[in-house]
Amino acid sequence: MDETSAKSGIKKIAELAGVSIGTVDRVLHNRPGVNKETKEKVLSIIKELDYQPNILARRLVSKKKFKLAVMIPMSDQHNTHWSEHQHGIDKAIAEISQFGVSFESFAYDQHDVQSFAAQREKIVNSNIDGILLVPFYYVESMALLQHCHEKKIPCVFIDTHLQSNDYPALSFVGQHAFRSGYFAGSLFSYWVQKQSKVLVVSINAAKMADNHVNYLQREEGFKAFMKEHPSYEATFLNFNSSDNKYVQQVESELARLLKDQHPFEGIFVTNSRASIVAAALEKINVHNLRIVGYDLTESNKTLLTKGSIDFLISQNPARQSYLGIQTLFRKLILNENPNPEQYMPLDLIHRDNLEFYLAQV
Repeated sequence: MDETSAKSGIKKIAELAGVSIGTVDRVLHNRPGVNKETKEKVLSIIKELDYQPNILARRLVSKKKFKLAVMIPMSDQHNTHWSEHQHGIDKAIAEISQFGVSFESFAYDQHDVQSFAAQREKIVNSNIDGILLVPFYYVESMALLQHCHEKKIPCVFIDTHLQSNDYPALSFVGQHAFRSGYFAGSLFSYWVQKQSKVLVVSINAAKMADNHVNYLQREEGFKAFMKEHPSYEATFLNFNSSDNKYVQQVESELARLLKDQHPFEGIFVTNSRASIVAAALEKINVHNLRIVGYDLTESNKTLLTKGSIDFLISQNPARQSYLGIQTLFRKLILNENPNPEQYMPLDLIHRDNLEFYLAQV
């Protein structure tokens, strides 16, 4: 229903109820100034006609503005994952900007809790109507959520799912981290012979080693599969660098573990840095290891196409952010309550189906 037909609907209701258009408008918006008998009559006619007011049409002529805060990590040279999130944000904002919605970016260094805390304080001191957040740091994220609840500001999580009974987010949009780790474990069961081993590699910053819930949950999911299907063993490696020297650390440790005869047949990388592992294997001249990782970063796509990485589990970051912004929009403008958890599918990407995912948002 466009704005013209909406006005026609209100006029018809007014005629049938024997009241003015202004009276119908007051009933629709639950404003005072209408006696009980008249209100009940108008509501009865509205129900009979199945009248639905066009909220979006009214937003087009409204002068009220909404500002969203977007708090996601900055991209770096080793990880372009977060730039994909920005593409989804840009697309969503372009679609809803006509309704008076804008956004402000509060990007932070994912390796630095102080950077996260500083951006959080900027949001707290800003006039913000809704927040899209990647909550890497638990304590600092909970402080922001508390502020949101006190100020009645809706907050949507993407990428990382932090759960709190005291201050729940409006919704989470992203992958089920535990189930994706379990899924990865099942993949290796098709390839790995009994009594062989798989390396499970996590690469992250030392400052956030205990904060990144996704990596930990993926590891737990992988372990859960192994416990239920004890056909192979796993060795877990965690590279925590305070100065981002991942490449040298990974190369050195893999060279040590994979020299001469070794029992490993595959490597599961719990985040988007599978390309670091694949490149290290090429450098130390180790082949015939299945590699499974996450995300279609530029470096991952290159090595997937080359065959150095076997599979990538896509989190579809652009789609996550797009849906996150749309969820905030529909809450603020339409007062719609979303599902508390909006899980993304576990898409398995191989070089043969890669081209079909490259243009997706």
